[in-house]
Amino acid sequence: MMNNFSKLSSLNRNLKGIAFLIILFSCVSACIDPIFFETNNSDPLLVVDGQLITGVNNGEVKLFTSTKYVSDPNDFTAPRMVSDASVYVNDVLSGKRSQLKFNTDHYELDDESFEVVVGGEYFLEIIWNDQTYRSQKERIVEAPKIDSIYYNYKSVDKTIDVYVDARTDVESLVQWKWSGAYQVISFLPSEPDTFTCCTRCYVEVTGKELNIVERNIDIQQSIKEVLITTLKVDMPTEFLINLQQLSLTQEAHEYLNLLKIQKSSGNSLFDPPPFEINGNLVNVDNPNEKVLGYFFASDQDTKSIKIDRREFFIATPNYRSFVGDCRDIIRADTIIPPNWSGN
Repeated sequence: MMNNFSKLSSLNRNLKGIAFLIILFSCVSACIDPIFFETNNSDPLLVVDGQLITGVNNGEVKLFTSTKYVSDPNDFTAPRMVSDASVYVNDVLSGKRSQLKFNTDHYELDDESFEVVVGGEYFLEIIWNDQTYRSQKERIVEAPKIDSIYYNYKSVDKTIDVYVDARTDVESLVQWKWSGAYQVISFLPSEPDTFTCCTRCYVEVTGKELNIVERNIDIQQSIKEVLITTLKVDMPTEFLINLQQLSLTQEAHEYLNLLKIQKSSGNSLFDPPPFEINGNLVNVDNPNEKVLGYFFASDQDTKSIKIDRREFFIATPNYRSFVGDCRDIIRADTIIPPNWSGN
């Protein structure tokens, strides 16, 4: 009886501890599964997912507030998107400052005069609720080149493993992200005379994996056979993968490595997290406030590959069949994706 009481008391202590459900995203739009943090502060926390990439107009920031803890897990609600902040990116070396514009669910850089370059130093500034948040300075290191992207079909599992090989150098700490699209061809409805458009569409897909180089690489060493993703052979016809290889600073790599460990720990909602992950942002007006997330600044190299299901002689799965306007499929459009024709 005492053992049961002790277990109940322990569980009650866990339930009374304040926890937050935080949704973090890999930058530019790579999703990461929910991660639970424990804190003694009952106020919502600001969550920042920011990415700046070399070039022009290649920056994006997503802002959320965390969900407050509740005693019943079923009462959790989705984190709230923050759309009323003023978000700026700052170039340390040139002194330039550019405000990002809010678009649908994120803030984006839209300034032709603000060029992001290798060797530059940048920081993020957010003004929200009369508070100013700033990131640490991030220096952009050059991204190594991708040698090749390729795939291997596994007939037993009916899956396709996609791999990357890359050249590296002494600073080659990198993250891989992928996005893409697959083609769908819908069937005409039972009354085709009333049908105007469209039977051929492309559905956008974004990878959810958190892929980073596992260790420091010696100079001029190659990275071989890094698994980027595993696809089911259920695409109707062709599947395009656009791969980004993004450079990371030591600090950014360490943050992602800890996040990857946290994500794979397998803890339940009420288990204490194995450790707390600190990002690179602070509240200038209230340094004691916990700010979650990270602002990344990276160079990139890219490659694309198109996979044709028909080369594996696999019949199109029935659940991919669609009748009517294919634009009604979620994330589908008739616009041919970039890189589709060249692969």
